[in-house]
Amino acid sequence: MRRILLLLLIACLCRAQSSSPAGTDVILRAASDEMARSMRDLHLESLPRPYYIDYMVLDSDSFNAAAVFGGLARSQRIHSRVQVVNVRVGDYQLDNTNFVGGSFAHSSNYDVYTLPLDDDYFVLRRHFWLSTDEAYKAAVESLARKRAALRNIRLSVQLDDFAKQPPTQSIGSRGRLVIDQKAWEERVREFSALFRRFPKILSSRVVLEASAGTRYFLNSEGTRVREPEAIYLLQAFASTQAPDGMQLYDSVSIPARSQELLGAPERIRAQIEAMARRLSEFQSASTLDGYSGPVIFEGTAAGQVFAEALGRNLALTRRPLSEGGRGTLFGVPSGGISGALDGRRKSRILPEWMDVVDDSTQAQWQGKLLLGHYNVDLEGVKPVRVELIHRGVLENYLLSRLPVRGFEGSNGHARLPGPGGTSLASPGNLFVIAHQTVPEADLKKQLIEMCRVQDREFGLLVRKIDFPSSAPREALQNIFSGQSGEDRPTSIPLAVYKVYASDGHEEPVRGLRFRGFSVRNLKDIIAAGDQPFVFDYIDNGGPFALMEGAYGAETSVIAPSILVDDVELKGSEEQLPGLPVVPHPFFTRAARQPN
Repeated sequence: MRRILLLLLIACLCRAQSSSPAGTDVILRAASDEMARSMRDLHLESLPRPYYIDYMVLDSDSFNAAAVFGGLARSQRIHSRVQVVNVRVGDYQLDNTNFVGGSFAHSSNYDVYTLPLDDDYFVLRRHFWLSTDEAYKAAVESLARKRAALRNIRLSVQLDDFAKQPPTQSIGSRGRLVIDQKAWEERVREFSALFRRFPKILSSRVVLEASAGTRYFLNSEGTRVREPEAIYLLQAFASTQAPDGMQLYDSVSIPARSQELLGAPERIRAQIEAMARRLSEFQSASTLDGYSGPVIFEGTAAGQVFAEALGRNLALTRRPLSEGGRGTLFGVPSGGISGALDGRRKSRILPEWMDVVDDSTQAQWQGKLLLGHYNVDLEGVKPVRVELIHRGVLENYLLSRLPVRGFEGSNGHARLPGPGGTSLASPGNLFVIAHQTVPEADLKKQLIEMCRVQDREFGLLVRKIDFPSSAPREALQNIFSGQSGEDRPTSIPLAVYKVYASDGHEEPVRGLRFRGFSVRNLKDIIAAGDQPFVFDYIDNGGPFALMEGAYGAETSVIAPSILVDDVELKGSEEQLPGLPVVPHPFFTRAARQPN
């Protein structure tokens, strides 16, 4: 009899395990069970039940190290588990999200957002239980406020708040961080010591951030995701001052999916040295009051232009509804859409010989692994290939599950957290395809010929833009304080060269800023090079995708160099600080001889 009971028990356990995608993963099992209970039992009397719940858990092991001028400044390794719980009440047509008048913070006496590191089923369920309870109460309150606000607002179009989506099943392996901490501490020291060879550079640092682990995503529609994730990011920062006091800065940023893909130490060293030499060169460069004319964006700069001016505007979203009878937020009608390309579908954005496609399903291109490849977005949706611009005409957008006018479903590009409980769309692998090209060297010849025809002494060539930005706080304040009109501020060009029409020689020029540069300028592309470049970066959704952000969407832009017909730049108008009273001690012979 005991044997029969034991066999029955084993059979029940096997059925339970085989029917669940969680298997033996305690996090998936605890989250699945608590979510099922919440969907069944979670409600307050006379108030709506949840119609949708999702859990996201980030289980990550991270290591970061920083060094300054050859000295190790920081080294630490942290294992953490954090959760994000999203509860929607109402229905797909109208729920508590996409509303800025909701409850921004959940009052709680419990620390439930940081999960325990032990795989204890009941302890994990306790955290999911308490955080779901908090999120539900906040959702009920937010929906009530939203309904009250809607009584004072007349919307021209009433869009749904959430698009239905088939469930996704994607259970991959768990990720783990593999790194030699001592070796990387020494490398960071070595890389930062390179700046000892450049007396003109006043400050510098080198930072390595490495993180690997597992992302879990579950929702009440049946989606179950477990994905390994890893990002290794090495960055070097440097700044100086010109003789007139102008502050100049530059950086190197190398993101990769593994430490091997960061490159050999010799390659990293060469990039840091090239940046330091360039910054030292620009320290003594001349200035220019302004310029309006043809400009070449070469290599990395072309990828940066397409990333900032085009890629960020291809994501279609909505401004959240606001509270208190106000139908606008930041001057945009509630329920409307925002962005430089909103409402411009079927309009010409690029020359008719250019296409733009986002294909985040593509893992590599011409033998190079693409940083923007991913399997499932933040809403548990698999990405699809999207033809965004065809023959220069805008045809489609990057979409999340937030419905927008004319687009009701997601194409798997929810990659950043958005306002009011929503997610923002963002590119993955953005391919800019030119069907008419010229040899790379001919772009410069074409620029020179244009200058001669227009009787110009020189044209401009840009090799790098500050995107993502390493700008210090003072530089950012100057950018925003000088901004006027409706255009978003544009990142600063860091490496600009005059190309003289007489003989084609180049001369660096500093202190220039774009004036009114936007996606509209891309219609004025008159030529493209025949060698596409890959520009990898991490976008955190903030202005200029500031480096060292808290969250990011790994992105690749594959684009050729371009020649743009007419670009306007202006000279810097900022107040210039004074130079240090005495020079850097390392480069002063007396200071280098201690008593």
